[in-house]
Amino acid sequence: MTVEPQAPNGAPGPDLGEPAALPHTLRVRISSPRPDAIVVTLVGEVDGATVERFEDALLPRLSAEVRLIVVDLVAVDFLGVAGLALLDYTYHRAQAGEFAMRLVVCDREIKHALHMAWLDESINCYPSVQAALEPNESPI
Repeated sequence: MTVEPQAPNGAPGPDLGEPAALPHTLRVRISSPRPDAIVVTLVGEVDGATVERFEDALLPRLSAEVRLIVVDLVAVDFLGVAGLALLDYTYHRAQAGEFAMRLVVCDREIKHALHMAWLDESINCYPSVQAALEPNESPI
């Protein structure tokens, strides 16, 4: 016997067969393509609900051995104020710690968010991780 969900008025209820898409998802991957550099790749949304995951992955890796941090935003769907604030904070830590920070950005909306926060004026942006890792590559 199969029981269909029903609303209180007896009408058919919602179809519970397919889970709803989870809002505010963010995946963070850290790689170290060379001993003095880390690449933080973000996939999803960076907002108030997910920024802590980004922060927990990024900040502990800021050390004396790291000379370059590349934050790959290519697969980011949304970059909110909380994400912009963390990028700004990390950039200022980078300057104080004498290491470089570079962003990988392709999406027009993400570029616009960085521009509106004036971060594109201070943090160099590159079209690919490969370009961001090159010592003499010019930013976009």
